[in-house]
Amino acid sequence: MADVDATVINATAIGLCAGIIGGVALTLGGVAVVKSYRRQAKRPKSLKLYHSFPFRSVRCAWLVKELCIEEKVEIIDFNIHRIDSTEIDKYRHDVHPHGTLPALVVNDEYTILESGAICLYLADTYGRLVPNRYDRKEYYNWIVYATATIDAVLEPLYMQLTHTPDDQKDPDLIEKMEKKFHVIAKHLESVMEDRHWICGESFSAADCVMGYNIWWAKHIKKGELMKDYPALLRYANRLEGRQALKDCMPSKS
Repeated sequence: MADVDATVINATAIGLCAGIIGGVALTLGGVAVVKSYRRQAKRPKSLKLYHSFPFRSVRCAWLVKELCIEEKVEIIDFNIHRIDSTEIDKYRHDVHPHGTLPALVVNDEYTILESGAICLYLADTYGRLVPNRYDRKEYYNWIVYATATIDAVLEPLYMQLTHTPDDQKDPDLIEKMEKKFHVIAKHLESVMEDRHWICGESFSAADCVMGYNIWWAKHIKKGELMKDYPALLRYANRLEGRQALKDCMPSKS
């Protein structure tokens, strides 16, 4: 009789455990479904990205391709240097008050103006190419560092060394910006010596933002700025090997 009771008790315990485990699994599955539904429900109904190569909108168009959301984002080729004043005035009024690129129009009611903000928004909205939510300190830092610090150095260098006639160049400005660039490059070189991508071993939206700066710097002064930074050049080669970035480059034909 005791053996029968023990068997019954064991069977009951096993059944209870199985029920609890099954209930937990069902609950977790339900939570996942709810989270997925919420993400879908919150996603925008329409997205319009104003973009033109080689503006900083490349970051955004590149990320769109990395996220495989081309069918969800209408990319509008909008070269602000090749349109008439009427069009640019309309663009300023309806889309971007500064008349620059990029601009991401969400649901035809709100416009995100900054390339870094657009990349953060897209990666968060589609839940890909972002680190674990509790380990995003570097991710946020690199995106803001690229857009707030590096852009401010590369833009005057690019304009002075690429588009300014020799007799109009400002040597003091060039020297100042080159010094700042090398401080930045040395910092990034030390970071990239032992990692594959900017946040570690996984490619993220931060690579689309920072990667644009690396690509940009590599093409200023025929690569002279980058020649002493082998880790950055290796990083640049990895970035340029990605099909999504290749697809953002103009056709050579």
